[in-house]
Parts: sequence; C-alpha cells; structure tokens
Amino acid sequence: MNGKDNNRLEYAAELRKRAEEITRKQALALPKSISPNTQKIIQELHVHQIELEMQNEELLRTQVKLDVERERYFDFYNLAPVGYLTISGQRLILEANLTVATLLGRNRVELDKQPITQFIFKEDQEIYYLHRKQLFDNREPQSFELRMVKKDNTIFWTLLTISSAQDTSGIPECRVVLSDITDCKRAEDALADIASQWQNTFDAVNDGVCLLDRDQHIIRCNKVMSDLFSKNSSDMIGKICCEVIHGTKQPIPECPIMKMIKTLQRESIELKIADRWFEVTGDPFFDADKKLAGIVHIIRDITKRKQSEEKITMLAQAVENTAECIGITDKDYNFVFVNSAFLPIYGYTKDELIGRPVAIIHSENNATEVSNNLFSTLAKNQTWKGEVLNKRKDGSDFPVLLTLSPLLNEKGELVGSVGIAKDITELKQAEDEIKLKKEELQKVNAEKDKFFSIIAHDLRSPFQGFLGLTQEMAEELPRLAKDEMQKIAVGMRDSATNLFRLIESLLQWASVQQGLIPFKPEVVQLLPVVNESIAMALKPARDKGIEITYDIPADIKVLADSNMLQSVIRNLVSNAIKFTAKNGKISLSSKVTDNNTVEISIKDSGIGMNGEMVDNLFRVDVRTNRKGTEGELSTGLGLLLCKEFIEKNGGKIRVESEEGKGSVFYFTIPFNSEHGSKSIAEIAPAIEEKKLFKDMKILIVEDDKQSEILIKIVGRSLAREILIARTGVEALEICRKTPDIDLILMDIAMPEMDGDEATRQIRKFNKDVIIIAQTAYAFAGEREKSIAAGCNDYIAKPYNKTTLTALLKKYF
Repeated sequence: MNGKDNNRLEYAAELRKRAEEITRKQALALPKSISPNTQKIIQELHVHQIELEMQNEELLRTQVKLDVERERYFDFYNLAPVGYLTISGQRLILEANLTVATLLGRNRVELDKQPITQFIFKEDQEIYYLHRKQLFDNREPQSFELRMVKKDNTIFWTLLTISSAQDTSGIPECRVVLSDITDCKRAEDALADIASQWQNTFDAVNDGVCLLDRDQHIIRCNKVMSDLFSKNSSDMIGKICCEVIHGTKQPIPECPIMKMIKTLQRESIELKIADRWFEVTGDPFFDADKKLAGIVHIIRDITKRKQSEEKITMLAQAVENTAECIGITDKDYNFVFVNSAFLPIYGYTKDELIGRPVAIIHSENNATEVSNNLFSTLAKNQTWKGEVLNKRKDGSDFPVLLTLSPLLNEKGELVGSVGIAKDITELKQAEDEIKLKKEELQKVNAEKDKFFSIIAHDLRSPFQGFLGLTQEMAEELPRLAKDEMQKIAVGMRDSATNLFRLIESLLQWASVQQGLIPFKPEVVQLLPVVNESIAMALKPARDKGIEITYDIPADIKVLADSNMLQSVIRNLVSNAIKFTAKNGKISLSSKVTDNNTVEISIKDSGIGMNGEMVDNLFRVDVRTNRKGTEGELSTGLGLLLCKEFIEKNGGKIRVESEEGKGSVFYFTIPFNSEHGSKSIAEIAPAIEEKKLFKDMKILIVEDDKQSEILIKIVGRSLAREILIARTGVEALEICRKTPDIDLILMDIAMPEMDGDEATRQIRKFNKDVIIIAQTAYAFAGEREKSIAAGCNDYIAKPYNKTTLTALLKKYF
C-alpha cells in the first residue's frame, strides 16, 4: 500500500467512527419482534446511511471549495504579471492567458489556433526556431530574448522561457512563459550608454586614473594612464601600482598609497621619476561595512607646471630683488603684491599696502589730463607709460617714471594690473640741474661777452682821455696857466671817477654772478635808506641843474638787505640823472600795495626809450647801453645789478618809457607787516651813545701809505683825533692803551696779523667800539669773514668823504 491508500483508509475509519457515534446518540428503537441479527443488520444499515450522508456532505463542501479554487486559478492564470501560452507541436497557440492577449494588443479569440511566429518580429523568428529545436533535442527548458509585434505594429522586447509537455493524449506540446522586458532593455541600453559615456569620460580625464583593489592591484585604468607610462591597459591590469609607476614591486614608503592605507584619508605627494614630475594622489573608497574596498589613484604629469613654477620662482625673485618699485593690483585696483624695493621708497610696510587701494600712493597734484589718460588707457587694456607724481606715506610727492600694464585672463578680461615705477627724483633734479647749468652757461657766455665788450670798448675811452690829460700835464706843465691846470685836474678827476665806477660795477657784477655777495635781509625804515642812497647823487644832479624830489612816508618799513636796496636806488637815480637833460626833474615815491609789498618808483623827465630798448633792457645778451645827455658813459651793468638785487630780495622790477617823454622804473620790496611796530633802534645793533662826528676818536689801521694819506684827509673833517696803526698787532696795542676810541677803520690784508684776527682780539676786551672793515667788492667772501670776526660794517676802497659820512650816519 502506498501513502495515498493509507490516507484513504484512515479517512474511511474516521468517517465510520463518527457515523457510529451519531447512531448511538440517536438510540434507534426497533420492535422486539425483530431478531437480533436483523436488528444488527438494520443498525448497520443505519450507520452506513449516516456514513453516506456524511460523505455526501463532504463531497458537496469539496465541490464548492474546488469551484472556488478553480475560479482563483483562472484569475491567477489570466491576471498573472507574465504571459502563459500552450503551443502545439504545429506551433499553434492552444491556450493563452489574458496577459498574453494584453501584451499583444489582441483578445484571446484572435490568438486561438494562430501560429506563434505570427506575433514574433520577423528578424527574431530564427531565434525562436533555434531555441525550440534545442528544447526538443535535449528536453531542457530554454530562455531567450526576442522582439514581438503588437496589433498596432508596436515592437516590444520579451523574455521567453519554453519547456516541453504532453497533452492528455500524449501528444508533445510546449509551455511558454512570456515577460515584457522592454523597460529593462531600455534601462540596459541606458546603462550601456552611461557606461560608454563613463568610459569615454574616464578616458577623457586629463589625469591618469587607475582603480586599485585593497591589495593595490590595478583593476582598471584610463587611456591617459596608459599614455603617461607608455603601456597598454591590458599590460597594467592586475599589476601592483608601484610596479607600473615606480618600476619596482617593492612599496615606496613615501607613496601616498602607503600613507593612505594607514590614515584612510586622501594623500598627495609630488614625485620626480626620471626627468618628469608627477603629482600622485591616493583616494580610498569603502564598502557597505565601511571597510576599505579599493583605491582611486590619480596621477598628473606636472612637469610643465614644475618648470613653470621654477620660472615663476626665478621671475618672483627677479621681481622681488629688482631695483624698480613693482606693485600688482586686482581688478578693483587694490594692492595684492609689492616688492621689497617698493617699501623704503614709499615709506610703507607690506601690511599697510596689501588690500589697500592704489589711490593711496597717487598724488592729488597730478594734472587732471594725466590721471584721465592713465586710467582710460588701462581701461582699453593697453599699457600706459609716462611721468606722474606719487605720494609717500608722509604725504610728500615725488616724480616717478611709471609703466602700468593690464593683466588679462584667457578670456581677455581684466583681472588686475602691474605697475613698474622708478623714482626719478634724482634724475629730475639732475635734468633740472643740467638745464640750469645750461642756462647758467649761456648766461655766463653772454656775461663773458658783455664783460669783454665793456673791457674792450667802455674802458678804452676813459683811459684814452685820462692818459691824454696826464700826457698833456707831463709835457706842458711848465707852460700851463693855473686855470688850465685846474681844468686838466678836473678832467683827470672825472676820468678817474668814471673809471673807478666802471671797475666798481664790473667787480660788483662779477661778485653777484659768483654768489659772493651775502644776502642779509632785515627790517629797515625806507626813508633813511633813500636819503643815504641819493646823498652821493646830489652833486652830479646839481651839476646838471636837475631837481630831485621824493615822497616817502616816514613810517614805511621793508624787509630787505639794506646794502642791496641802497645799490638799487643809487643805480636807478644815477641812471635817471645820466639820461635827463639839464634842468630836468627826478621824483621818487613809494606806496604799500595790496599784495603786502612796497612799490618804489623813480621817475625822470629824460630822453626816454623806444619799445625795443625797453624789451631788451634787462637782457645780458643784448647791448642796450648808450651815452648820457652830457656824454656820460654807460655800460648797462647797473640795471642788471638792480634786477639781480631786487629779485634776491623777493621783488620785481619793470619800466615804463616813451622816447622824449622820460622813464619810470618801478620795483617792489616785501612790506614789513610783522615788524611794523619796531624801530630802527630795536633792530640795529645797540649803541650806548651817539656822538657827534667832531667828538670822535678814530683809529686808522692801514699798511698802504697812499691809502693812509687819503683816509687821513677824508677823516680829518670828521674827528677830533686820528690814530694810525700799520699792522694788526700795532692796532691791538693801541686799542688796549686807548679804550675811548669811537671808530676803527680796519684794513683786512695786513702783515703779521690781518684785520679779521685783530678784530677778534679787540672784541675780547672792547665790545662797543665801531669797527668798519675796509675791503673791496672783489673780495666779498672776505667781507663776510670780517662781519663774522666782529666788524660792524664794511666800506669799499677807495671811498670819499661823502661815502664815509653816509655810512657813519648809521652809527653816529
């Protein structure tokens, strides 16, 4: 008996037992007349009846259950997510579920008894034939993919699984399971495209990339990796990375992979292999358990970059160490770099400049057009070159030669600028000095020409007259009458005076050009200076009957070098006398102007000048001298000296003139507004007591016999007593023995002890005595030494009584 029979017997026994239990409960009553055997048979029949009823009930329940299951099966069969087909040996569809009909876009009636190949894409029918043949050859189920066609001719991909079977008659047939895999195929195609794109991208990466397993074996690499090491991918796959990169199977300690395995973090190093540089980066990736799964190795050839870095380093060192100032800004003109030479010249530290706008060093004193041109040129991405003013940290301006160039990116966009500046202060000073020297040289040449012209022409005439008179006197003296001798003496005096004045002007002019005349401005009252200046011009004015008047307010004070101011007034008045005819008029006046200066004018009624002469009057290279109305000599030097002295004192000179109507000379001198309340006594050296000339005691220190005689004659009318010393030592002794000396006329050039040293010694014990140095304009430097030694003033030799009197009025 098999298991199925045992189950059947067990079921029958269970059913019998239940029927007997019901019979007992029902307690069937039988007539007593019925025999026990009959009762037993009836009892048995009743049990059997109950058993049959129970079987019927069970059959009914089973039928209902079967119907439910059959319906469930058909629902499952028809609504399954895959299609089910039964195909006959003639390849006709015997049965198809609803899913198949839906997939093919048909109803099941249209599929019944139709060949399966009718619904297979024509190009894929051979695939079906091949696998069906294999099915019946080896009885093994076959799975394959092919395309099928819907009713609307839409093609879709299916996965078919066919297996062999038999119908109830034993006729061979096959069962087909059909799945729509169109979405899967599309996904596969998309994945294939992605994989292809990934591979293309992988190969297109500019760096070499290889994937390593956890044991450092290469499992994949891109084309760049192959090209870097001149090997095929197949030759590298499976090899240890060190073998490919470093040429050794032994791990390299400094390799980033070795470090990365320990730290499990990205590591990078730069390696030089042969003559090439590589940047090698190891980057780990992990599995789901966060364990090291492999390594991404990125190898970049940085040979060119390293070479560029070396060049940049050299360039940076050159920029840093160059003597020119180099500054680099960003596109907004903020400093991002300055070299070492930049800092001391501009006075900043790097921290004070980096990040600050370049305007911090741009001077506000640049011409507007220069600034506009500079930035407009840079805005056009062009280089600008030129001179500009820059500003130091302390606010001082200085000139630089600037080259400003734009910095552009690969798109031609402005990303910054670089400026190279050279401090040209010394160069500009040198240029100015060269220009000045050139002008001075031209002036010197013109002055030399004028000097020689004066010597050649203006000195010859008076000398010729002087020599002629002396010759006449020497040859005819015994036969000359007294009045003739008087005329010759006067002529000789006038010639000598003209010669002296001419030589004096020449020496003074030469001293001015050499810068030997000291400039000592002081606050002086104008009126006394004018009085003193014109005192020496009164005699020639009287000789020509010229009236001199002046309108000088007594309270006007000026800030000027009094000696220079006197020389200017004296020269202009002398010129006015020289070019004014007899019985003419000369007037002097002064006024305070709006620009805090005093304007002094000297007007004459003389012969005047034409426009050309006025224009050339103060030019050294143009000869403008002419004789006066009485034949007086003129060299033009006086006006040149006036211009020099006036400009030295901060003033200006101009002239207005018309031929036949006279001239007016105007010059300005700074007005003393600050010291206006001071008196001459407060400014001049303090003098305890002013004495009358007749009461003075004078010491004449002079080693030249002729000069001594002349000075004694001049001084005789000015003092009650005159003492003589011929050396500095002798003068010192006399001063010690005679402490009441009022005035010393001290010659400078003397034997044993010169005048300067004698003055220094005298000042040790006598601070009050007035000491006047006797010197010449040719020795202006010596005059300064004399003042420094303790002299109160100086006077040029030879001098006359009028000159000495005018000087002494300052002190007595």
